[in-house]
Formats: sequence, C-alpha cells, structure tokens
Amino acid sequence: MNVPPDVSIIVVSWNTESLVDECLASIEQQMPEDAFYETIVVDNASSDGTVELVKAKYPKATLIANDENLGFATACNQAARRAVGRYFLLLNSDASLRDGNVRKLVDMMDKDESIGVISGALMGSSGRVSVPCKSFPRPVELILGYSINLIYRKPKKSNNNRNARSIKRDVNGTKIYEADWVPGCFVLVRGSLMDDNNLLEDDIFMYYEDALLCCKAWGKGLRVLAVEFTVADHVSGASSRQVSVTATRYSYESSLVYVKAMFGDKTLKWYQRVNRGIWRVMFSALTALNYLGITERADEKRKIFRSLLAVPQRS
Repeated sequence: MNVPPDVSIIVVSWNTESLVDECLASIEQQMPEDAFYETIVVDNASSDGTVELVKAKYPKATLIANDENLGFATACNQAARRAVGRYFLLLNSDASLRDGNVRKLVDMMDKDESIGVISGALMGSSGRVSVPCKSFPRPVELILGYSINLIYRKPKKSNNNRNARSIKRDVNGTKIYEADWVPGCFVLVRGSLMDDNNLLEDDIFMYYEDALLCCKAWGKGLRVLAVEFTVADHVSGASSRQVSVTATRYSYESSLVYVKAMFGDKTLKWYQRVNRGIWRVMFSALTALNYLGITERADEKRKIFRSLLAVPQRS
C-alpha cells in the first residue's frame, strides 16, 4: 500500500526558467527521500522554456502547464487540489532550499497541533539572513505604499523581527517567533487550512494572499510562526520585476481584497476614495514636471499612477 508523502511542495513559475532550475535542483538535493515529499510545479504560461525544462530534467515532479497566466494564488490552489501530502510547502520559484531541515518544520507541526503556518529564515542576495515576521498592514500604511513610497522609497532598514508578536526559545536555544503573518515564499502550511477547495484567496492574482492565509490560520485558532534553524535563498520579486507597472496594479487590486476582508466594506470605500484622490494630485504634479524637462523619471511614475487610476472601483 502506498503511503502519502508528508509534504507537497508547490512551486509556481512564470518566465523564471533558470531560477526554477535552481529551485527544483535544491529540492532534490536537500529533501531527505522521495517518500517524504512530492513536488508540484504550476507554470503560468511561461514563454522561456520553463515547461520543457521541468519535463526534461525533473520528470518526478508533477507539472501543471497553464495556457494563460492565472496568477500566483489560483496556481497554488490548482496544485493544492492535486496534492496528497499532509502539509503544503509553498516555495517560490525564485527561492531554493539551503539545508535539509524541512523535516524539522514537519516535526514541529506534528508535535504541536496549534501551529498552522511556519516559515524558515530567508537569505537575500546580499547574504543577510532574516527570519520574516510581519504585522498585518493597516489601510493608512497601504495608502502611503501606493503614493509617497512610489515616488520616493527610503532604503529598507533591517527590522530583524521587531514585528514579532512574541519570541521564545526551544529546548535547544533556537528562537521561535510568533507573527501576524509571514511571506509565502517559503512556508509550511497545515492541510486543514484548505477550505472550499482553496488554500489561498482565489480572488487575488498576486500579493497579500499570504497575509490572508495567515489571517485565516489565526481565525481557526492556529498560530503563525517563524524559526531560524532552516534557511532558504530568496531572490525577491524575480517575476514581478519584469512588469513593474503591471505588478503595482496587481498589488493594488489585491490590496482591495485584503482591505475588505480585514476591515470591511466601509473602510474599503474610504480606502479607494483616498487613494484615487492622492493619485490624481500626483499625476498632475508629475505632468507639470514633464513641462520642466524632468521627463524620464516622471513619465515612469505617471504610467504607474495612470494604471492605478484605471483600476475599477470594488464594492
């Protein structure tokens, strides 16, 4: 009798062929044995040979090749419906496993049924390792993100878990952080978070689906944790950087779903009204800069605000 694997690893790709190669190679190198896991790759209509690569080099992986880009959340849900593992490991195509400690995450889940989502640490391109802990963003923070921060983005300071709800140490001295939410680029998720045939919010194309997943976990009485004993390399935003204007629009559209789910209809209406008012002012100011000869940077930002203003209002 075949025993289902413990972990179903879900990798979603869109035109990141070389990174998908690194990601899948790291899974084969770092995961303990075939019986422990299965790999499901969902390709969102890549045009760079990703599908051919997976078929040729990674025949053990289950491949779902979409004819169009359905977005990250829908693709994850496609894989989750096909998965047979007890847990889902969401692993971005621009991430790769760095050590063989995924089993430790599974052991933590097995020993503590209060854990719904758990993330390991992430190593960025600079070599800095961080354990990601995020607070649920408030509407005012989001408004700043889609206005002032699009014009002038301050260099990020290392928050190094300052947003953790609590920090504890296990018997081996490893720090365990409890957070509102953790990024979905490297997270182990309990199977019971699959409901209505979906793991992630299907109304989202990309962005904020991980925050809402963690919100769902808390709503079911499950905790969201991050630990420092297992690390994945992560090249952030490899797909979205290819289409920055479009990515910003997708992000804002997803924020509408997030704001409605977290804060309700009245806040959503206020959020949209304030954003659109600010964008109109920003667009006019950037148009004026064009007349002053400051064109290249201003035109780039104008395209973003024009795209945001074209987003239909959501009720």
